[in-house]
Amino acid sequence: MPVYRPGEAAEITRGRVERFLLAFKSERTPRCPDGRSDSTVNQAFRSLQQFFLWLIDEEEIDTSPIERMEPPKIGETVAPLLELDQLAALVADCKGKDFQSRRDEALTFAS
Repeated sequence: MPVYRPGEAAEITRGRVERFLLAFKSERTPRCPDGRSDSTVNQAFRSLQQFFLWLIDEEEIDTSPIERMEPPKIGETVAPLLELDQLAALVADCKGKDFQSRRDEALTFAS
């Protein structure tokens, strides 16, 4: 059974795409137990944009259902800071006389 049948693309609406993106974000999988990230949903949206442009080129549809739709926002993620003892352990691991140790120590204090 084919996944896509000619003429079905015309039935895709903006509302269906919005519902798909919401379901895609909130779907829990073993790899994403908390749902998918904002950047993954944004990438799915960008892929859909290209798919709809292709459908327009193939004359399957006249206009994209997401033509004026804003892409999902990507929230700022902040990496957790290292605790003082973790930072001390990191610096201690960089002590040494060989090249890699000296390089790692220089990189630790470069920023």
